[in-house]
Amino acid sequence: MLGITQYLRALIDAIERHPFALSDLSRKSGLSHATLDRIRHQPVTLGAGGFNPTYRTIRELEKFLGIDSQLNVIGRQAHVGDISENLKIRVGLASGLWLDEQIRRAHDYLEFLHAENGRLGLDIVDYDFVVEQCPDCAIHLLTSEDPQEMTSILRWGNAGDYRGGRDFSGGTFADFADSSFLACIQEDASFLTSTDIPLLTIHSRAGEWPETGQWVDRRFLRYLAKISAPGEQVTVIAIRRLKERNAGLAIIDTVLNQFRLSKSRQQEIALAN
Repeated sequence: MLGITQYLRALIDAIERHPFALSDLSRKSGLSHATLDRIRHQPVTLGAGGFNPTYRTIRELEKFLGIDSQLNVIGRQAHVGDISENLKIRVGLASGLWLDEQIRRAHDYLEFLHAENGRLGLDIVDYDFVVEQCPDCAIHLLTSEDPQEMTSILRWGNAGDYRGGRDFSGGTFADFADSSFLACIQEDASFLTSTDIPLLTIHSRAGEWPETGQWVDRRFLRYLAKISAPGEQVTVIAIRRLKERNAGLAIIDTVLNQFRLSKSRQQEIALAN
């Protein structure tokens, strides 16, 4: 699976192999001469001095080269509990990270830290910096003494859109989650304890909020990455951005509507049990 910088390098290499002059490339791709010049002469690195393209630039390059950048759907999991249903669609990093610039920045930051230090860890990853880079995302740190579970919450950030802004730091998911939510979290924990590959998923988390009695269907893109050092208690950073906070995430509806369990179906299952 390609990382972001490797994917950019592959695109740039493909562009450089084209026989067209720069002016022809500009006309055919719809990108400015200055942008194409940076592509050819700036290194693919994070931060100042490197080639840091916008989503539009990448899409135009992909279209020019005839690359299909549709979402690569890897798997699907659904869990129905007593008060909620969770549908989770796992997508490939190479295609999915381009849906959201803020989550992509966080991923690039973690990749940079790992390359610089040879590992990650709570002594290396700056949680507050990630929050600054992802102002429209909810960002949590999760951990557990049992490596097969991820039920303890170290930090619960940017929670203004959830349950009236209540801060669950220092608590556990058992404080507010039903069996469906817990099963979903523990499934992810099992994956992350066995691999260092980040997990990118599209979610529909629908249920009745006890505080209001209202049925809410929250749709979002979520990124999970293990940030603990080898030998440390497993710690995961979770970054979630609601569909409503990024117009580029409209595709979430298309993906989820192919698989989503309806509330009526949830009720049928509950009655059957």
